Amino acid sequence: MKRIIYLFAVIALLSSCTLSDGTRTHDKDYVAKRSFRLVSEDIYNQLHVLSCAQTIELYEQATSDSARYAIEDKHLPSERLRKTETGWDVIRNGKPALSFGCDTPLNTPGSVWTVYVANYQEQITADQYWTIKCTAKNSWTIEKMVKYESHTITSTLYVKAMEELEDLRLSNGPIYKYEITGNSCFDQNEEVVAPYKIELDVKEPLILNAYHVYTSHRIAGIIEGVALMRVTDKSTGEFLVPPFRYFPRKLTVDPLIEYISTKLE
Repeated sequence: MKRIIYLFAVIALLSSCTLSDGTRTHDKDYVAKRSFRLVSEDIYNQLHVLSCAQTIELYEQATSDSARYAIEDKHLPSERLRKTETGWDVIRNGKPALSFGCDTPLNTPGSVWTVYVANYQEQITADQYWTIKCTAKNSWTIEKMVKYESHTITSTLYVKAMEELEDLRLSNGPIYKYEITGNSCFDQNEEVVAPYKIELDVKEPLILNAYHVYTSHRIAGIIEGVALMRVTDKSTGEFLVPPFRYFPRKLTVDPLIEYISTKLE
């Protein structure tokens, strides 16, 4: 069973940041950190979408108006959920920020949700895809191939949802702890930006979790795991930096980077 999610740019539009030609002038740690950031921002974005879908399901399953209002007030204090003929809208400032076409629960094994991105006025075309398939309770495979002006994202992520992250709001990002495996490719459009390609393979599960940046401020981020990465100049086939293992950490702690041979393991 498929569902269609119309995802508007106000939430899901990815950063237009890329690796520029000037990247070569920076040291290799800068290139490694920026490359991981570009790919991980897209992974974060996909988990944000998944959290939105999970919240809709909680709302659908609520047995009273008061319970539904409590879910809205807790997770979407600046937005409201509204039933439509085809599913649900997430309303922000009087307009849909997200629209879901729904007929089966997200957490039903075999269920597939198809995601369509509204990138300003353009929907993704028929040769692109973004699907969320439930493989077991609280587990999904997210497959994506979407073309943006500056780059194309191609990824297969295997995601397991764990506990809810307290004190975080869905309007700001994911609200669950997630375990992620799989791979992703950030392929820059050489007609617009530098002809670089970033590839990421998860070697030890990446963990998205909440942590304190300041005493009273908590955010969510990928703070554990190991990713094997390579950054290639497509015009020459050469690496910008040697392939490396990237060990993400909290924002306030420098990541560990291990450079390896000229080939991915």
